Amino acid sequence: MTGTWTPYLRVEQTHAPSPPDRTLANRVSPAYFPTLGIPILRGRTFSRQESETSAPVAIVSETTARRLWPGEDPLGKHAQLDLTLHGQWTQFEIIGVAKDVRTANLSRIDPAYFYLPTALPQWNAILIRTVDDSKNARAAIRASLEALDKTLQASFGMSSLEEAVVSKQRLLSKTYAMFASMLAVLALALAGVGIYGVMSYLVSRQVREIGIRMALGATARDVIATVVRQGLSPVFIGAVAGLAAAAGVSTILRATLSFPGSTDLLFGVSVFDPLTFLSLSAFLAAVAAIASFIPARRATQIDPMEALRYE
Repeated sequence: MTGTWTPYLRVEQTHAPSPPDRTLANRVSPAYFPTLGIPILRGRTFSRQESETSAPVAIVSETTARRLWPGEDPLGKHAQLDLTLHGQWTQFEIIGVAKDVRTANLSRIDPAYFYLPTALPQWNAILIRTVDDSKNARAAIRASLEALDKTLQASFGMSSLEEAVVSKQRLLSKTYAMFASMLAVLALALAGVGIYGVMSYLVSRQVREIGIRMALGATARDVIATVVRQGLSPVFIGAVAGLAAAAGVSTILRATLSFPGSTDLLFGVSVFDPLTFLSLSAFLAAVAAIASFIPARRATQIDPMEALRYE
């Protein structure tokens, strides 16, 4: 969950309708995949020689292979990456396909990911997989480093993946979700109060009309049904307009979140989530129906002669 960057991507021989122009990338050693338990689905991992020489070969995630070469064998294909982000393109041959993982976000599969061989002159983190508890493992690692070179122990900082990155991502996701929930509840409350107030006012202005209908023999059920139907008409019009606007905003949001390194603000919910859209529309319609029903029912209980004198 660290060490990645998002270079520009260019693939010439592809039939993909909309291939990504950026990808997550990371330099890893041949032992990276077995250490983290990431299976190689097709092809192979890097050889030691390829890692020592930083050979122009790459391993891609299965989602990347499916997006760039749909229905084709990605092995042997070529892709170009701008590793420095300065227009200096390097061509890589695809030698393997790794199973999808969640590197940038805990709640979303990486939309595009290229694994490249480690570059020895560069600084690299070291991942160690242990079977013992963390305290004993850290003590053993420090003892081994001290046996190799006493200066190594002081220059190494150790922490578990849970402590270093996973817990921070969980905290960040919880914070985003908490603030989003607060804003959503506030927006729903304001919308509900506003709709209820407007609809109650409009129905209260119809007391005289309701009195006339009752004096002419209309039943309370018919009057209430008519008032509620009239009250829901503008709400349905507003719901259609609101859903259209929400679909437009969702399209923009999806385009923004398609960037490989972007923060996942949806947490597994699809951009066009019918349950969310329909449930919110139903909630606001129910508020409007209640706001129309209560004053209409109250008006039908007023004596028709008194209702006729109502201002």
